[in-house]
Amino acid sequence: MAHILVCFDLLYANNRLRFFVVYRPPHNDYVAEQYLSLLADCLTVYTSGTQTNTIVGDLNCPKIDWPAASCSGDRISKTLLKFIVDAGFSEFIDFATCDGNILDVILVR
Repeated sequence: MAHILVCFDLLYANNRLRFFVVYRPPHNDYVAEQYLSLLADCLTVYTSGTQTNTIVGDLNCPKIDWPAASCSGDRISKTLLKFIVDAGFSEFIDFATCDGNILDVILVR
């Protein structure tokens, strides 16, 4: 399964909402680390500005405890959580979306 990232802006009146739709396959290898690095770089560039930014999708990081903003998992999960917290995003899903884990996210900044 391929990695997916789609970005679009929703404009209304003088406001802009920017949405990122992300799918990260459940792999934790070198390719997954490289993709996460590229994703973080992309999000850093395209979330700068005054628009409201929303990330939705399936990040496949079951070891992230989103309500507690903590992780005891692999490097991918730890790196992703650190980026999300450092960038100031908040998770809005507070219930399991797959097998007792929050894999699908709605992150807003």
